[in-house]
Amino acid sequence: MSRWLRWNEAVLDRAHPKPTGLLDPRSEAWTVGLLAEWEVIRRELDALVADRIQFPGVSTLIGADQGNEGRWTTFMLCANGKVIPSNAERAPATVALLDRVPGLSIAAFSVLGPHCHLPRHRGPNRGALRYQLGMIVPGEPGAARLVVGETEHVWTEGAELLFDDSVEHEAWNESDGDRYIFFVEFIWPRSGPAGLVNRATQQVYRLAGRRLGARAAELDAMLNR
Repeated sequence: MSRWLRWNEAVLDRAHPKPTGLLDPRSEAWTVGLLAEWEVIRRELDALVADRIQFPGVSTLIGADQGNEGRWTTFMLCANGKVIPSNAERAPATVALLDRVPGLSIAAFSVLGPHCHLPRHRGPNRGALRYQLGMIVPGEPGAARLVVGETEHVWTEGAELLFDDSVEHEAWNESDGDRYIFFVEFIWPRSGPAGLVNRATQQVYRLAGRRLGARAAELDAMLNR
């Protein structure tokens, strides 16, 4: 799979040079509607927090050390384009909003614990983009931030961003509280031969990760009996 992803990235890089920072969220028309409903998503997240729903560690979910320095957890609603029923029941309004996202691959809440740092890293799949919304942002301004390539983004509640996960990025939560974001990963909508190669690659990538949703459901059952 890694060889196929590298080949796909090379094809995309030739047709579409890799960005050096953040992308414009308005380049995807559906982001306007999702941003307008961010408080709906926030209310369902608040209910998860109030109910003390435990989120699994990202490394535990993926099955490999992700290099985070501090606690990094996630609550997945959708994996490989398929809703995870047991998790989706806890956030039905949020899941309903996902119908607006063409090519949806992943949807989840991501949590950096107090004083957590994600060292500079990059994702392996250039053929997908990530859209993120700030949900709960504790601490002083600038305590929770993300650097993508050459661009820094300081998190605030209700703020949005879009980026290519294959561009190196780094994240911090220097506050004493948990930082929550909501993110969706979706297939990069490209046309022409590069788009054709990418769509085929994403289908194979989904097949390779087909156990991710089941693993998320298993961990939820273990943590939240």
